[in-house]
Amino acid sequence: MLIVYNTAALAMGLLLDAVLGDPQGWPHVVRLLGRLIAALEKRLYPLKNKRLGGALLCLITVFTATILPALRFFVCYRLSPYL
Repeated sequence: MLIVYNTAALAMGLLLDAVLGDPQGWPHVVRLLGRLIAALEKRLYPLKNKRLGGALLCLITVFTATILPALRFFVCYRLSPYL
């Protein structure tokens, strides 16, 4: 039964995204990550050690894209399991 609910939620999300799309003025995670990467590139590109700059860019981006949402979910769960 859980598979049916998950599939229905995925289908509803796909349908809503197709109908509504992403409103232009709203912040979006992908856009925010793109801005983060652009800002980091400006700071890290001038480094002489390009490998270190690339590694830092990758680590900071992956950390931001995984740890921060996980932390948000953890806090919401601690407030209420229904969140």
